[in-house]
Amino acid sequence: MAHFNTVLLLFILCQLSRAAQDYLPMSVCPPGAREWQIEADRKKCQQPTPDYLCAAIENWPGHFGEICTKFGLSPSGTCVVLNNLTHNVDSVSCNAQEGCPDKPYNPKELYNWPVCYGDFYGKDRTTSTQIKTNVQENTTVIIFEQDAEPGDSGLIIGVVLAIPLIIICSLVVVFILDKRFEWGLMERLSSCIPAFHTNDLPRKFATLKHYLVVILKHSSKMEELKDVTVLFKTSIVEHFGEASLKSLCNLNSLDDNQNLDISLVYNLLRNVCKNVTPPKRGWSYEPSADDVSLGADIERIRLMWNRYCDGETEFLYIREILVRMVDRYGSISDVVKFEDTGRKKILSFEMNPECQEENGVVLTKAFKEVLDILDLENCVVVKGAVGTGKSTCLNYVGDLYQRNQWEVMRMTGSITRSDLFVDGKRKLLCCDNLFGVYNRGNFAQTAEIIEVLDNYYIEQK
Repeated sequence: MAHFNTVLLLFILCQLSRAAQDYLPMSVCPPGAREWQIEADRKKCQQPTPDYLCAAIENWPGHFGEICTKFGLSPSGTCVVLNNLTHNVDSVSCNAQEGCPDKPYNPKELYNWPVCYGDFYGKDRTTSTQIKTNVQENTTVIIFEQDAEPGDSGLIIGVVLAIPLIIICSLVVVFILDKRFEWGLMERLSSCIPAFHTNDLPRKFATLKHYLVVILKHSSKMEELKDVTVLFKTSIVEHFGEASLKSLCNLNSLDDNQNLDISLVYNLLRNVCKNVTPPKRGWSYEPSADDVSLGADIERIRLMWNRYCDGETEFLYIREILVRMVDRYGSISDVVKFEDTGRKKILSFEMNPECQEENGVVLTKAFKEVLDILDLENCVVVKGAVGTGKSTCLNYVGDLYQRNQWEVMRMTGSITRSDLFVDGKRKLLCCDNLFGVYNRGNFAQTAEIIEVLDNYYIEQK
């Protein structure tokens, strides 16, 4: 018998869990057929509950929810609602002055009767348990409807008392089994539930903005961010200031991204990260409801935050975005540090690179100057500090001339007069570390190298 009770409780819990997964609170319901279809496509209801429904919560005006269910026609004069305890489909009488359904209807067309999303109960409210309360002279009397059979009241009270007990016992059984067999259900459940109150908008937005930093960490490499300081230097200084450029230059690891200005983080995602595709409507525009791509959610976060900065407090998709971010990158509630530093809008810019990139090589202004000099002169010496890109420039120029059918000879160290003999050929000599490498200079041969270069220059004149 004890085994049967355990199975029964687990069966009941599974059914309740299924309903809980289907139900989602909503700030508003779709106002028309097109919006209804978009939300239905997003919900992706399947058998045995293939029908999407968004309706008001029973006896709770201004609150709505969506579920997957299966329904038939609803009678005229009633409004389809969600039961305020189970969130299942229910129908209650419409007592509004006007606008009530005047014919049987399919609940998926509920948007045709907007009154069903408001306070349509009138003066005499009824509930699905058919209990009324009258207050006279500070005395409360519970009156059951006349059509209730003898004993119905006891059955109703028994059901009301049994449901919480069944839920509690089921949770206890699942908790014990989870600990005994190490299923990890509690850990997975806690990782999926945000650690903040539903109405805590500041903390929600702090989490969403931190997700932008997480996306940048997953979508870029340190080398790419370092290249940004060269490729987009002018745009960064113009739009975000010298301080933002300096903070980008001082990055030591991708974990330092959280120190960047949030507007800079967004614009790096928009302009630099190649695996972040733009929303279907493009950047800076409100994404369509059916676009749930990463780029669309990034743009939604920016637009919602900016509206929040303007004083708006109702946001239709904020919970759905948080759920998708948890699915993509996991829960970050334990690392989000909420600091109310004021509300500064996230601006969107198209950042124009001042340099080109070719085969992984950033073509800076210095590269172009070397090529321009070679068009006019027969010799150019590139100098600079360690790590400034001299060897990279030399290799790029050599590859470019080789593609243009020049004979390219590459050397390292000092050169002699014979090395400069071209015999009428189109020949390019690329000598790296001409005067030695760091801490090991060819000082004994410096005078000879300079003499060779001077003589070559005189001969060419």
